[in-house]
Amino acid sequence: MESYEKILVVDDEPTMLVPMQFILADAGYHVFTASDGGEGLAVARKELPDIIITDNKMSPIDGLELVKDLRRDGVTVPIIVYSAIIHPNVEAQYKLQGVKTFLNKPVSMKELLDAVVQELGLGEQGSTETTET
Repeated sequence: MESYEKILVVDDEPTMLVPMQFILADAGYHVFTASDGGEGLAVARKELPDIIITDNKMSPIDGLELVKDLRRDGVTVPIIVYSAIIHPNVEAQYKLQGVKTFLNKPVSMKELLDAVVQELGLGEQGSTETTET
C-alpha cells in the first residue's frame, strides 16, 4: 500500500505508542507521535494530520480534553479513540465531538489498520466501532 496520509498517534505509554507508530508506518502512512495530550495538540496544530488516534486516559491532558481542544481549534479530521475501558458518559462526550470509532486495548494490527482505512474513507471495510461499558 502506498499512502501519504498523515497520522498523529497520541499516547503516554511508549509500549503502545511505538508499536502503533511502526504498524502505521509499515502500512505506508506518515506518522507523527506525541506522548501526551498537550504535545498532541501542538503536533496537530503544526503538522495538520489527516487523522488522529488517541488514548483516552492520559495525564495531564486526557484524550477527551485533547479532542475538545482540537475541535475548538476547528480541527475536523477523524479521530479514533482507544482505551481499556471508556465509561458510557465519556463515550457520549466523545460522540458529541464527532468521534465515531472506539477501539479496545489491546488493539490488534488488523483492527487498527481497518479503523484507519474506514475513517479515511480509503476502502470498504467492516465496522470497527466497539462500545464498552
